[in-house]
Amino acid sequence: MCPDLLWKANTKGETLLHIAARHGHADIAKDLIDECKRPYQNDPEKCVEAARMMLLAVTNEPKDTALHEAVRHNQVDVVKLLTKEDPRVPYDANKAGETPLYLAAERGYKDVMKDILSTCKSPADHGPMGRKALHAAVFCEDEEMTKMLLDFKKTLTSKPDQRGWLPLHLAAHLGCYKVLKELLNADKSAAYKVNNEGNIALHLAAGRGKVYSMLELIQSCPSCCEITDNEGWNVFHFAVHSESRKAVQFLLNNHSLGNLVNEKNHQGKTPLLEHAASDSYMKSFICHPKLSNQSRCPQSRPNIGP
Repeated sequence: MCPDLLWKANTKGETLLHIAARHGHADIAKDLIDECKRPYQNDPEKCVEAARMMLLAVTNEPKDTALHEAVRHNQVDVVKLLTKEDPRVPYDANKAGETPLYLAAERGYKDVMKDILSTCKSPADHGPMGRKALHAAVFCEDEEMTKMLLDFKKTLTSKPDQRGWLPLHLAAHLGCYKVLKELLNADKSAAYKVNNEGNIALHLAAGRGKVYSMLELIQSCPSCCEITDNEGWNVFHFAVHSESRKAVQFLLNNHSLGNLVNEKNHQGKTPLLEHAASDSYMKSFICHPKLSNQSRCPQSRPNIGP
């Protein structure tokens, strides 16, 4: 093969290796890499460097490497070939901010992720908007991928995205309590960390009425219940706002949280007053004995008329 053809790109900036990787032609991809190394057969160091240039330096228009293409199209055999060729290559992000490891997590490609994590020495794991591969695995609600990434780098639990969301925040918001449990087992301190709005994971779970996630968080980290957000909302405010009867009843049944039901936010509103401003009406909440008379006095039933 003419050596120039190895590096020749089409109008999209794609080389032969990009195309072979996308379509899963592992044998052709191997031939292309071997051909790239052939002029340096007597110099092992240059041989490795030539392969690295083809793997890493050659990117298409969106700045995808051949590994990006192989991962995106779930071509496991090509992924294995490319990662084995030089495990030291970190594979950084393309124009969209996606690394191959992030793509694998985002798309739920477990075999691809397993190979990257087991073969590459220090694979980059970031994605768009400050997210990490662990955020993507949690968003897929995938317990197995979450475990794999925690085994790879446990400190990922403490890495927020641009909104300040940790993987635990996302798991709580989604109500994926099995994934949430894995994250808590790895790092309980994440339950006390806030996002940019001052929300902890418990607030996010309560705000969506995710009772199982609320239970897991309260059992694992009971003192997180006392934390309020930037507006002074506690977990009761969020549960009431969710209009989830189950979430509110769950909190009311927890004797250790009785004091929170009468606490005011920065606007001076208790959870009951927030409830009064909504279109929902929960008699079990309005009439609950834990509510103080002061909390009840403004109105027991919201005026929903015109």
